[in-house]
Amino acid sequence: MNCFEARQEFPALWRSTLTVERRGELLAHLKGCDKCDHAYRVFALTAPVLHGEMEQPSGQGPAAAMPGVPAPPQATGAPASPAVPAPGGYREGQTASGPNGARMVFRGGQWTDLK
Repeated sequence: MNCFEARQEFPALWRSTLTVERRGELLAHLKGCDKCDHAYRVFALTAPVLHGEMEQPSGQGPAAAMPGVPAPPQATGAPASPAVPAPGGYREGQTASGPNGARMVFRGGQWTDLK
């Protein structure tokens, strides 16, 4: 096993999902390679954050996880597009899908519901 192959297996070793044979190969490599051994130790310290399961409050979206932070405009029903034309501009009458799949049309310099 070379260093590249060893480092590709770090997440599986951390999650304990390697086969017994592959785990033995990786551990043998780590014993003989100081750089990979150090790299795995650093990986193991960051793995809970980068490779762990994220918990969210039950039944609530990410905005609920941050009290005092307003929900993004899409969650409140506001148009997802800017009220003024972007550089290069939207064309008058241009249509698009807005929040929750609502059809929107660009009229008078702003996005409105297509009715």
